[in-house]
Amino acid sequence: MTGTQKKSSGRRLVPESLEKFWTRRNTREKCLVGSAMGIALVLLLNHFIIGPFINGQIRVQNDILVQQQVLEKYARTAAARQQWERRLEELKRMLESLHQRLLQGQTPALAAAGLQDTLQKMANEHAVSVQLMRVLQPRVLEMYTGIPVLVEIQARIPGLSAFLYSIENNRSLLNVTKLNIRVIDLRKPLDVRASLTVEGYTLTSLQKAADAHFSLPRASSARDRSEQGVMDDNQYDEQIRVAAGRLPYNKPW
Repeated sequence: MTGTQKKSSGRRLVPESLEKFWTRRNTREKCLVGSAMGIALVLLLNHFIIGPFINGQIRVQNDILVQQQVLEKYARTAAARQQWERRLEELKRMLESLHQRLLQGQTPALAAAGLQDTLQKMANEHAVSVQLMRVLQPRVLEMYTGIPVLVEIQARIPGLSAFLYSIENNRSLLNVTKLNIRVIDLRKPLDVRASLTVEGYTLTSLQKAADAHFSLPRASSARDRSEQGVMDDNQYDEQIRVAAGRLPYNKPW
């Protein structure tokens, strides 16, 4: 036997042995061996192919969920910012409307003189006789100053009602803080005397009003605001809202 034939015979020993081993097995043993090989194949597929694929899909789904949550957060933040900007513009318009109803005059004395002229004109329009008109001590309401005027009048009930209605519905923001009415003669119950205090409002001063609005400078960054104690946008909005609510008013703007 040559060397080539020996090598060929050696190579066939294993397949022939496996073949003999397999042929000697009965059907039950063959089923068990086939099942074991199938299970081993499934485990290998699951470990090297199916498992990594499923894990990859789970990671992708988790990443998508996280990105959706981030996008939703950004959307909510943008919507809230737009809402605050609209609210700020609304408060600014309310404040501007309020300032248009304040008494004219750079000083309390000039504002009081204008209020007296207004009250006298309204009294003349409604046949109300002014017996006394005196400016009382102004009331400082932070950025606003209340200018109270004491008015003593004599009139008939219809004229007094019209006079009070004109005060309440005047272009300027006027407030009747006190009112006392008494009948002059019981035989003439429509003839009365009245003592009332009418209060108008003006800015304390242009500079003080600006300081009240911007008592702290608005910083350009959150870090600057935290270091300098500067109010942020929400606090600034609150300043405007509180300032607009300082004044008593008797009808909507």
